Amino acid sequence: MSLNIIIEGNLSTSDAKSLHEQLSTGTHSSIDFEFKGTEYLPYIIVIDLLNIETKLQIVTSQKSLYLYLSNLGIKNDYINEHKLQKTNYVQKVKAIAIGGSAGSIDGLIKIVKDLRYTNISIFVTLHILPDKDSLLSSILNSTTDYNVIEATDNIQIKEHTIYIAPPNKHMIIKDNYIFLNDEEHVNFSRPSISLMYDSLAKEYTNSLLCILLCGYGKDGSSSMDILDKNGCEILLQNPDECEAKDMIVNATQASKTAQVLNLSNIQSYLELKLAPIEYYENEIKEFLQKVYDTYGYDYRNYELKSIKRRIEFVRLQVNANSLNKFKQMVLKDKNIFKELQSAFSINITEFFRNTEVFKKIYEDILPDLSHLKYLRVWCAGCSRGDEPYTVAILLKKAGLLANAQIYATDFNETIINEAINGIYPTSLYDSFKDNYDKCASDDTFEQYFDFSEKYFEVKKEIKEKILFFKHNLTTDASINEFNIIFCRNVLIYLDNDLKDRVFNLMDESLMKDGYLVLGESEAIPKTLTYLRIGNKKMKIYKK
Repeated sequence: MSLNIIIEGNLSTSDAKSLHEQLSTGTHSSIDFEFKGTEYLPYIIVIDLLNIETKLQIVTSQKSLYLYLSNLGIKNDYINEHKLQKTNYVQKVKAIAIGGSAGSIDGLIKIVKDLRYTNISIFVTLHILPDKDSLLSSILNSTTDYNVIEATDNIQIKEHTIYIAPPNKHMIIKDNYIFLNDEEHVNFSRPSISLMYDSLAKEYTNSLLCILLCGYGKDGSSSMDILDKNGCEILLQNPDECEAKDMIVNATQASKTAQVLNLSNIQSYLELKLAPIEYYENEIKEFLQKVYDTYGYDYRNYELKSIKRRIEFVRLQVNANSLNKFKQMVLKDKNIFKELQSAFSINITEFFRNTEVFKKIYEDILPDLSHLKYLRVWCAGCSRGDEPYTVAILLKKAGLLANAQIYATDFNETIINEAINGIYPTSLYDSFKDNYDKCASDDTFEQYFDFSEKYFEVKKEIKEKILFFKHNLTTDASINEFNIIFCRNVLIYLDNDLKDRVFNLMDESLMKDGYLVLGESEAIPKTLTYLRIGNKKMKIYKK
């Protein structure tokens, strides 16, 4: 007998208990789960899913839950509840390829005329009658600052240049050279858009942006698979604007990632894609202000290079063809804001990361604090919990855990709930153990965990000494006074003003003779006259 369960939102304690009892009966041959808007699961349900994983079919609508379950080895399918189309993310456009029929000349001229002048190469293949001389290069030269040339055989590719395939010749790109040939027609065409796309996909991979304009037949559309596989970005002109629709319709059916846009939107998209950072940053600052006004989350002073990259990633993931469109989507739809919030949360962590730091803490700092009757530690920006659990293990090993309390905070509520569970896939254990052995090789790492076949988890006595909760370093007040504060690899994402604000919070929260531990690329400001402990690489300071 099968069981179908639909969960909407995050589970309350009572709902989790009821679900746990239902799953514990063991009478069902298969269980189908659909999680709608569920961002995280409580510990008992995660354990249940791990224990009955072979019976499960799971569909999730939130990327955070999809990634968490996947990392634990629980198979699940991610379907965005808004059915937002995924697109490939092009890190930096190095080349643009434009294909179309002779009827696409007007559209091509509009694109080239408004194309921002930057260090890229552009390749154009249009279906032009073989017995006619092409005047296309002359026409385009009068509309753009790019150097426009009709391609010749065996020429080296240069930036700031538009290369046009000549009539009746295939244009192939390889090893930064253009080669022409008069081999047989491909898709009844010579020059062939598909041959150009195929060669450019191999040459530029995910730095290639392809545009397919109106036209008859299948030329260009037959390359969609290779473009998808190479991570190229694909823009298709809206067929409603075309008299000749075949190429676009066929390409839409063949590609899993292509975006269909009106010609004006293609122009706007290219403007955004090729815009210099200085132009883009002003819009980002205005956007972050509106995010703060709407949701109360303050990213206004985050390091803009990092923020820009994450905004761009999510914008393309949700198929917003301009920043203005993306702003509207984020500010109107809290679920899309959560996608952005997740991208802003940097979750790079592991047990005993930077082992020399924890070795120094164990050998020199904990003995210095061992006389205290009560020890308070704050792990700020704790991510999924690896750092606070590491600290708890060190305190246990030093005999100080019984009289200690660890505060572990992060502004991402979803990641906090994952940290509370303290469950990890067995695939991570060896790397964690290697780090521990470098730090403290006189006992066994295993003693701090309980093990199952598919996962391991932090022991209850360790978990109980850590208080996980949501806290934003940039907006929230001090939460207590501490003997040790860990704030590692958080400050590198903030600008100077925000760093000063966080350092003031740290200074306010740190007791006299307390210790501040920063990330390897971070340092205290000159206004704080703390004593450096250990070598320069460690970034440990005493107040």
